[in-house]
Amino acid sequence: MLIIMEKEDEIKSAQFSFIKRMNEIADKRGTIIVGYKGGNAELEASWNKEFNIWWTTQELENRYWNAFGTKEPKWNTKYAHSITCEINPPFKGINRTIAGAFARDSSGRIYLMHRGKIGGGRKGIGKNKFWNEFRGEWQEVSDGEIISTLTLVASFESPRFVAQVANFVHEVERVKARSITKIKSSTVQLTTFKEEFSGTKKFSATSKEIEAKCDHGLVVNTLAKHLEKIGITIGNSPNIDLFVLDKNNNFKMMFEIKTTVTKTQCYEAIGQLYFNSAKLGKKPHLVAVFPENLNEECKNVFKNLNIHCLTYKWINNGPKFDRISKPESLMTHVSV
Repeated sequence: MLIIMEKEDEIKSAQFSFIKRMNEIADKRGTIIVGYKGGNAELEASWNKEFNIWWTTQELENRYWNAFGTKEPKWNTKYAHSITCEINPPFKGINRTIAGAFARDSSGRIYLMHRGKIGGGRKGIGKNKFWNEFRGEWQEVSDGEIISTLTLVASFESPRFVAQVANFVHEVERVKARSITKIKSSTVQLTTFKEEFSGTKKFSATSKEIEAKCDHGLVVNTLAKHLEKIGITIGNSPNIDLFVLDKNNNFKMMFEIKTTVTKTQCYEAIGQLYFNSAKLGKKPHLVAVFPENLNEECKNVFKNLNIHCLTYKWINNGPKFDRISKPESLMTHVSV
């Protein structure tokens, strides 16, 4: 299981590695005005063109302040840049009022985490909205004396660390910008975010599985962007990675997305697709999304169960999909 890091020297080291990884991909650095609740400040910032994000970091009273925004900044002007999100680990100990944290697993691997507090003072944007609309992964962690559920932002071991961080920034931007898709209450039950748990739980996820989870949001958002680009109406919920809606807001296609190819993941995909679709009226087309090295046995099982299988491979910092059928016809293909 993951454990939130509390020791001052360990947090300082993780923060140094975090900023070092980010600064290594900076295309440009300069001075910008950063706006925040109650004022603004002139700060040194960095920007990366590929991921289309800028960032700046400071040490505040009790935390490392890591602020992120999107689009290239207007350098050396008086324009006040809005902050999309902050990932602010405390200097030491547990501080649940601060959104950022570092966690480590039993093997010493480090992960960047976020508590889901993304409002920034804006009315109607809080943890419940983020919980319901976020397309990434949540992970239960040992958080001092309790167990909490935090967002997995990125794995320090992953070659896609920066891509994972950037995906989180853009995902926060997306959630803040859009209103919740209006769907019939009988088809999707939105849940309320529960941060803390008291009691005993068993954790079985391996380090490899947790690291793979950090790629989940990258896969979901890449697929979502393609579907939106070709004019398909999509949505997501805490229990469904992606779904396609028709003009009457009825489910037409449902996706379950995995980042590893174990048999356990295949079992889970089947169970989740059938369980969630069973609660609907007319059964939608079911799609299991897996890395390209999914074996033929699993592919044949999906086929026999009338589950369409969509696979992808990693090229540079993103997933590249094979071909997928449109909801209107499984015989009509579009390139993903």
